[in-house]
Amino acid sequence: MLLLRANAMKYIDFHTHAARSSDAQCLSIRSFHQGEGAAWADWPGPCSVGLHPWLLDPERMAGQWTWLERALEATQVRMLGEAGLDRMRGPELAFQQSCFERQLEMAVQYQKPVVIHCVRAFSELRQSILRVHPNVELILHGFNKSSVLAAPFLEIGAHLSFGAAILRRDQPAASTLKSVPLDRIWLETDDSGLAIEAIYACAAEIKGVPEEELIHRLYERAKKWGLL
Repeated sequence: MLLLRANAMKYIDFHTHAARSSDAQCLSIRSFHQGEGAAWADWPGPCSVGLHPWLLDPERMAGQWTWLERALEATQVRMLGEAGLDRMRGPELAFQQSCFERQLEMAVQYQKPVVIHCVRAFSELRQSILRVHPNVELILHGFNKSSVLAAPFLEIGAHLSFGAAILRRDQPAASTLKSVPLDRIWLETDDSGLAIEAIYACAAEIKGVPEEELIHRLYERAKKWGLL
């Protein structure tokens, strides 16, 4: 494993549900959803907070919107998300889409990047983005689709975050990662239980770049985005 000096550049775990807090080696950006109450308030570092499509409840949206607005006002909440669309789980897709678009508008209001969850609804997702046209960074997390599906999102300026799927060469994530420019990728552990260092090592091999360069590029972008 590559050793990093204390106070030097760190691995950025862009999206995780694990309880690993940041240390000398790694900055973990924990993701919290509406089912976790105020847990985000006790997280000792930067985090993201959003209304996950699985947990959207048409009967309780007033409370969910109040919860999200309160969270977005907190200094440690650096991004909104994960938010998005899921055709396989959650309320009907049209309702999810309206909630996602409102969250895009809130991200613009608070000027926070948006971490996006999408399952089998990429066409609707792109429609929503184009309809709202938010002037904030957009990141499709856990991307494990073909470069053909990635292209329309790269064209509108989105970033793609890759996780454990790149370690399995039978998955599309690895070949897609190879084709995506370094300045448009992030790396994450999500809920895989893997170490972010293993994902960086694999990504560096796929991209054909030194791991130190990958660490440097993502760390500097995290600084630029105000995630540190």
